[in-house]
Amino acid sequence: MLNRLVALILFFALVGSYACFDDVPHENPLDPHNTENRLTIDGTVQTYYPPRRPIANAIVTIQPGNRRIFSNQEGYFIFTDILSDDYTVYATAEGYHQDSIQITIDGTETSLDFELDGLPYFKNIAMTTHHVSRHFPIDEMYSLQIDATVDDNDGIADINQVSFAIPEFNQTSILDATQDFGVFSKTLSIEEVPVSSIHALIGRQFILNVTDDVGITVSSDAQFLTRVIDLTPQLEFPIELDTVATTQNVFRWERVHLNYPFICKLEIFQINIGNLVKVKEYTNIPADERSIVIDYEFSRGNYLWILTIIDEFGNTSSSKEGTFHVE
Repeated sequence: MLNRLVALILFFALVGSYACFDDVPHENPLDPHNTENRLTIDGTVQTYYPPRRPIANAIVTIQPGNRRIFSNQEGYFIFTDILSDDYTVYATAEGYHQDSIQITIDGTETSLDFELDGLPYFKNIAMTTHHVSRHFPIDEMYSLQIDATVDDNDGIADINQVSFAIPEFNQTSILDATQDFGVFSKTLSIEEVPVSSIHALIGRQFILNVTDDVGITVSSDAQFLTRVIDLTPQLEFPIELDTVATTQNVFRWERVHLNYPFICKLEIFQINIGNLVKVKEYTNIPADERSIVIDYEFSRGNYLWILTIIDEFGNTSSSKEGTFHVE
């Protein structure tokens, strides 16, 4: 009983002592508990290009200490109770490149302004192979086409360059800008790739890169070719300058047998002093079709037509030209 009484007396004595020590003044400027040493760091997070817009919900982090806060709708943030020291403050937001500022807090309030560069990104990537059969030159022609549609959180005008790389062969090349904003394309013949056959590129990684005017580069996930179509359609009529009527002609070809989905496209060109002028096109022809009625009124002259297989990924294979004459 006496021991329990002594223990209770000691406990309350310790609690009272702690309370007394906690109430002691912290006026020493070196004392970290001196509230006069505690300062603030505030600032804004905005877009990189003028007119600068506030970035809401940006994550602002201060190190050391790993304290994090979010910017408000006006892009404003504030840290309180900051001790004098050296810090690095980071700002990042979804779709923007992270920025950092190193500062020294020495007894004065500090304001920071972050201007984050909007990241470029890929909207669509297509890699397709194309096989063309020709009467002249007689060699089969294979090519690889890479198409990329890109954008940037600072606007499409901030896109500087789109390129691709084949890491296994240490090959890189720049895609060409097309007439459509944000669309870049590159067609490569077999002579322009580091393999003897386009089939050897199946299963090889391709990486696409988009770079903005600030110099920030974003890379795509690994991309792969899906297929090379070796079979080419065989035309039956008209061919070899067969004479046809001016209207309601039936064009025929052999049935195409492939073990995957595809459609066909038929194109008709007029031969005009050595130049080819497309006069008619039929798309989405079902795979099991073997003929089509041409509802076009031809003028007198020489023509050629081509039938192209197109699989579900956009890979193609085209027939040799069939030529015909209209009286």
